[in-house]
Amino acid sequence: LATTTRLAVYRFQLHLQDTSDDIKRLQRLGSYKCCGLLALPKEPTAGQSLVAIAANNAVLSGTVLVASSNKRVYVWDVAAEKVLAAVNAHARPLTCLRLAQPHAAA
Repeated sequence: LATTTRLAVYRFQLHLQDTSDDIKRLQRLGSYKCCGLLALPKEPTAGQSLVAIAANNAVLSGTVLVASSNKRVYVWDVAAEKVLAAVNAHARPLTCLRLAQPHAAA
């Protein structure tokens, strides 16, 4: 969930389905909890908002790529809730980010 300069990371867990009682099944479909709240660095060059987010959901990874309005890409460690690296990525504003997906084992 992204809001201006912050990114809230949530973990969602599906619960086992009880098919005998439909109301209980809908009430206990899943649960979520906040795993981290990340914010852009408090520096004048950090940008004013988040414009793109990329995370690899195919593997358990604690890193997230975030593009800000100042044409920079930040690499965030979700577990430590800190910026690992900041890269001046482009001369023009960024509108999207994409990560390569890992190949399935043969």
